[in-house]
Amino acid sequence: AADNIGRICIRRFPVIHDNHFFSVFRGHSAVIANVKFSCDDMWLFSTGAEDSCLFQWRHVIDIVEGGIPSDATEKSDLSRTIDNLYEKRSLEWEVANNDAMDYVFEFEEDAKKEESTPPTRQWLRTIVAPSQPLKHDPSQPLSNLLLEWVHGYSAAKYSNNIFCCVDGDILYNVGRTLVKRSTKNKRQQFYQEAKDEII
Repeated sequence: AADNIGRICIRRFPVIHDNHFFSVFRGHSAVIANVKFSCDDMWLFSTGAEDSCLFQWRHVIDIVEGGIPSDATEKSDLSRTIDNLYEKRSLEWEVANNDAMDYVFEFEEDAKKEESTPPTRQWLRTIVAPSQPLKHDPSQPLSNLLLEWVHGYSAAKYSNNIFCCVDGDILYNVGRTLVKRSTKNKRQQFYQEAKDEII
């Protein structure tokens, strides 16, 4: 799922409620127009509404040994600190939302006690329960996304933001991601620690 502040949120399947633990990945400037997995689930493609670029993310599933997820990628201490802050915020958000949801359910139960006849729900007769439902797991997924390639460059909104390095590499920004494109081996490197859109 994506939101209008540039976050891609990955949750475990099946998702019963929106307020469960999730992993957050950032790269686009603000509004993400669309997010789709490839047919084999190896890639995730996201398009930015404002930066007009297509991001290609590699989907990596971490191997679990002894119940502890292993890091499939090398992360700096700064990115680990940022990830921990996001996890802490999402946990606090979930606790606050669960308290609010308990209040809503109590309110609905009190309203049901006051009603003499329950409302009829015609659609309930047409729903068939699954024969083997998946076990619900609200924990954070073990999957990880690595930005593999950025397609496009948004020159309409910005000017003077593409540079040539001494070694011939091209340096430019897309949303909140800084891209360094090697002209020798046709590879891209990314800096994604920016807090907001790079102008």
